Amino acid sequence: MSGLVTRALLTVCVAFLASHSAIAVPEDIAVNGVRPVKVGDYRQTARLFRRFAAIPEKDRPDLSFGLTGVLEPGDRPIQRAMPYLATKSGNVPLFRQQGDEMVFPRDDALWMENPSVMAPLAKGERIRLRFVFHVHPPEQPTFKDETARYWLGEFDASSENVIGFIGALLIPDAHRLIITLAPGARFSIRENGASRDLAVSGSHAPDHYTFRPQDFSRDAVFSSNRAIPQIDLVVPFDLKTEWRR
Repeated sequence: MSGLVTRALLTVCVAFLASHSAIAVPEDIAVNGVRPVKVGDYRQTARLFRRFAAIPEKDRPDLSFGLTGVLEPGDRPIQRAMPYLATKSGNVPLFRQQGDEMVFPRDDALWMENPSVMAPLAKGERIRLRFVFHVHPPEQPTFKDETARYWLGEFDASSENVIGFIGALLIPDAHRLIITLAPGARFSIRENGASRDLAVSGSHAPDHYTFRPQDFSRDAVFSSNRAIPQIDLVVPFDLKTEWRR
């Protein structure tokens, strides 16, 4: 992942922040006694995905990008106030019935129509959106500490170019990765000739393990006894926006 690509990705996020911010829910029907209101439009979010898609795929082979959403206050599931696109042909939900990551339709016809984003928000409620960067997990469930540092270091190196020298001084380096562990998975490390477990997922649902590659030696090797479903980058500054009434 080159510095050019990470600069482009973060520029996308900054541009989006500057601009604003399953089962369809009929626009004219109140949900839990709350009538849906307009909180945005299609193009405001589509611009973000279009700019990401404009980066040549060969320059971003390890990255994917998305948005997550929660209902505030209370950090509640987004499904409690499901946002949707009110298109001419029907309403299109922007989230699945489970999970917090947006499922955003990229479509030229929707771009031309630019439908409203609607959500049944009560007074005082808001939808908090966050940017998320996924690192495509390696084919084999193992990677070196050096590789993990590379994923993070490119973002560190690009900060000054994206937000300027003064802003970069105020932003901590990107230090953390979140590893999603399959149910029953054992995530371990081998360094200095010895192996030890870092996390064991004993649940029936995926668990998560957050760590700083800098806390381990450069020759360390991380591995899981099961496939790694997902690796996320913890962005070093709070890239977020909100949908409100």
